[in-house]
Amino acid sequence: MHNNKSISTRAILSFSLAVLFFGTINSSQASSAPHHVVSARHVNAIQTKQAKSIEAGVRLGRLTPKEARKLREEQHEIISIERDMRKDGSLNGTELSKLFKKLQYAQDHINKLLRNNISTHRKPEVHNVINTEEN
Repeated sequence: MHNNKSISTRAILSFSLAVLFFGTINSSQASSAPHHVVSARHVNAIQTKQAKSIEAGVRLGRLTPKEARKLREEQHEIISIERDMRKDGSLNGTELSKLFKKLQYAQDHINKLLRNNISTHRKPEVHNVINTEEN
């Protein structure tokens, strides 16, 4: 069940990114300012979702401290890139394309590390029991 949830979450995110990306490119070509605001909301929503995924991974022991640190560094890099892109007040189609590619890469990396079977929780040891009955 968990695996199906991960797949559907990833599919929804990928679909959302595609819709946002293609919809925003069309709106940027039309040069209408309200679409930039909507795009900014979606970018922020994706970033918030990714931050929550990282924190949930830490809380559940699915991410090691090193993995979480690396993912947070990626998130800060994306925020810095976005800030630089927004210096002129908005994001154009090219900037959005680059930003969404980075967000998709970050989501893929989060998903990969959440599923890599490296955990901060100790797994129970399995001992082989040998039957030592004598005949």
